[in-house]
Amino acid sequence: MRDKEISVVYILSSGRSGSTLTDLLLGSLPGFWTLGEASMLPYELRDERSPCGCGNPISQCDFWDEVVPRISLDEDRPYPIGYFRESYSRRITLRWREVTSILSGSITSVQARAAREYGAVNAKYFAAVRAQASVEGSSTVEWLIDASKDPYRLYWLLYSGRFNLRVVHLTKDPRAYVYSMARGHDSYSVRDVIRWAGRWAVDNFIQSALTKIHFGDASVLHRRYEDIATHPSEMLSDIKKWLDVPGQLSRDEKKGLIRGYKNHAVSGNKMRWEDTKIELDEKWKRNLSENEKNMVWFVAGWLATLYGYER
Repeated sequence: MRDKEISVVYILSSGRSGSTLTDLLLGSLPGFWTLGEASMLPYELRDERSPCGCGNPISQCDFWDEVVPRISLDEDRPYPIGYFRESYSRRITLRWREVTSILSGSITSVQARAAREYGAVNAKYFAAVRAQASVEGSSTVEWLIDASKDPYRLYWLLYSGRFNLRVVHLTKDPRAYVYSMARGHDSYSVRDVIRWAGRWAVDNFIQSALTKIHFGDASVLHRRYEDIATHPSEMLSDIKKWLDVPGQLSRDEKKGLIRGYKNHAVSGNKMRWEDTKIELDEKWKRNLSENEKNMVWFVAGWLATLYGYER
């Protein structure tokens, strides 16, 4: 099978927006295999801050023991797997060269060459995962799931010409996003609230522009975290219909959901490796002050309204 026939569902979102939940839901379907946040593999191998989805350290996981020797993790390459991250926990929200190209609707020749090299590295990576997944899985792997979230990574994967791409664009209420960011800090300021709300707006504006300008409508599925967490089986039914996966959702698929199978995905929320139930988290409604809610809505409400959120 040629590299360009590798079929990938790419989960595109801001952080803390349900990407791990969506990733695990998709991975429960026959013929689907989740890589987790694929671009994080080099960082996880080096730092081992999060276990594999199976619960073992990645360096002690039998699955990755088979895959890693077959792929290139050379960080000295111009465009390695983790190219669009500055470190384990840091990425640049605004990459002006890519943003300009995304909004203009055309990629430059320099970017196209870089995208082809980046695509070749990732195609080798994805092919190795798919080959090993087909050995370990109970069915042939038709779709790989990449929950890397980053729009610039998706942009280059698209213009590498190596993949059959479908995109799930996730959004979360910006007030919930800001609350999630605030929970990681002992204290925070008004400036922090505005900054987090601004990041949500910038992230989602770029993501929306990328999907609308560079992908056909049939290649993109937009879903809100709140709807997925409330009705996860409906999300699976939507995915099967969207990707023309035959058959209705089985009783086992409805019952097992994210805990009905063993995954070897990397990075993400701890629900990937812990036995966490699916539930909608709306603590922001009572824990954010009214002033904070109003500030977030002032900064990001114009875009949130387009996604169906209400003040």
